[in-house]
Amino acid sequence: MRYIQKIGTDKEQEGIHQTQEFIDECWSEEDRQYINLAYGSGVIGALKRTLVEEQRDEAGNSYCCYCMRKLYADAVGGHKANVTLEHIIPHKIQKADWNNDKDKYAQFPNLDASHVTVCFGGELTQSQKQTRITGLPHPHFVSYHNFAASCNGQILENEKVVSGHCCNNRRGEKYVLPFYLDSDLVNTIQYDKNGELDYDNEEYSDWFDNKHLNLECNWIKKVRKIWYNISQSEYDNKDVEAACTDKELRQNIIDDIDSDNIIAAWSEKDEVWNLLSEYSWFYQYYKGRYPRV
Repeated sequence: MRYIQKIGTDKEQEGIHQTQEFIDECWSEEDRQYINLAYGSGVIGALKRTLVEEQRDEAGNSYCCYCMRKLYADAVGGHKANVTLEHIIPHKIQKADWNNDKDKYAQFPNLDASHVTVCFGGELTQSQKQTRITGLPHPHFVSYHNFAASCNGQILENEKVVSGHCCNNRRGEKYVLPFYLDSDLVNTIQYDKNGELDYDNEEYSDWFDNKHLNLECNWIKKVRKIWYNISQSEYDNKDVEAACTDKELRQNIIDDIDSDNIIAAWSEKDEVWNLLSEYSWFYQYYKGRYPRV
């Protein structure tokens, strides 16, 4: 995982401005209240690119806040747009859940009461609808400070590529510790040669399981293991990307790294190979953790 800085950056100011602009557009001077101030396409369109840019690395690539799949805001070079917006504090959180989890969220500055107002059920109260919002804190369900960019949860399952099976869409409204908001915490989460998650705190397994983020499903573990194999081969991430369209190169990579014959069928499955290539973050990760001898 990678740390996402939400405080004290140019992207924060951009995100605050976009959120406020959307809120202002929902104010009806005639009715003296907010109309349709809710999470939807208006705020998504404004914030999506800012959040994707915020999660870029030095090479200009953006990655899912959970699984480290490369993010595409638009279709590019055979890769389809795959971004969804993750509400860190759940979109429609209920009062009982907030009371149970608020201390856990409070450790992250971007989620404190000076930045977000938690609105139960993802809606303003009648009183809140009639009160102009002129700055922070913003309602949590449209607030820049409560968003991260996630992938659309595509995995290979039963030989078919399906969406919504990991990350944001898998999590739904359940509490998950936002690991990516803590620069120290992300460094405690590692990946071994077999693609398994490697961490000391057993509590994390509750959030990585198939009921929450599903980051330990067979597909994602296999992808990570393949990227470890690639990191130990003569091929690199650029070769894997090139192999999205060059099937001869793709076959050469498979022949070199697939000694267990687990991905032989992918030589003719463009969609699956494209999805594999979107996890290229793991190439540099494994190169750093397991230098080739």
